[in-house]
Amino acid sequence: MTSLTVVTVSHESSQVLQGFLERLGHGRGPMDSVVVVDSGSLDAERSRAVAERFDAVFRRVPVNVGFGTASNIGASAVDTDFLAFVNPDVETTFEDLHALAVEADRVGAACVGPRVRDSRGNYALAERGTIASPLARRRDVDVSGAQPVESIAGCCMVLPTQWFQVAGGFDPFFFMFTEEIDLHRRITRAGGLIGVADSVTVVTEGGGSSSEVGSRWSVTEREVAHVRFTWKWYGLPAAALDFLWRLVLIVRKPAYRPIRVSLAQFFRGVLSRAGRQRRVITREYGAVPWD
Repeated sequence: MTSLTVVTVSHESSQVLQGFLERLGHGRGPMDSVVVVDSGSLDAERSRAVAERFDAVFRRVPVNVGFGTASNIGASAVDTDFLAFVNPDVETTFEDLHALAVEADRVGAACVGPRVRDSRGNYALAERGTIASPLARRRDVDVSGAQPVESIAGCCMVLPTQWFQVAGGFDPFFFMFTEEIDLHRRITRAGGLIGVADSVTVVTEGGGSSSEVGSRWSVTEREVAHVRFTWKWYGLPAAALDFLWRLVLIVRKPAYRPIRVSLAQFFRGVLSRAGRQRRVITREYGAVPWD
């Protein structure tokens, strides 16, 4: 049987961690492991106690470094065959995750995700397109779970550990959001396949890995991530155009109110050099192979 490590990132989410780890344990094999990475939480010690109760490795990062960097830190000492990155609000088991690993082996995929639904039975779109340049015409991508896809939902992903290392892990340039799209694009460019397994379904309401984060912060941070993705993959002119368009969205839409706060967050996030600091933190925790 293949060995698998689950890496989950917590930010002020100790209240969901116990239920997550309790469900996760079903089907856990003797070579499997769990790593809980706390990213700058005030409730870190409560999360540590829960993690230790369920025989999970606990790693604490004193500042909030975001999902991607924290995931790199959690995966830095892993030597199992497969890695699974799962948000703590996702209802899944080792049995499910091993099924995804088997599917990845069967089709030769570098990253596989499940179908995703909420507690009311509504399915989210597990397969997603990548982010296109604003300088190019957008086109719809028609795919199904039986075909390779450009990107999948980042809340639950299973990868052969070797593929995660080959791709370089998550890029610390991204604090939150789009980091999985960036990873999937690099995997695809290295010759790997991204896919969705119709046979496995997980349940999530979303937001459990950072339960104290408000919706205004989240929607603004998504705009930041979108511009930074465009900057990385399409260059400064495309990013400038994207930046201007998202400024318009922030000013016009009620979801970003108070506007002054969202604008400050947006400018700070796009122009921040914190990605370099997150690279330094990553090295300090031993994730040098993927720098």
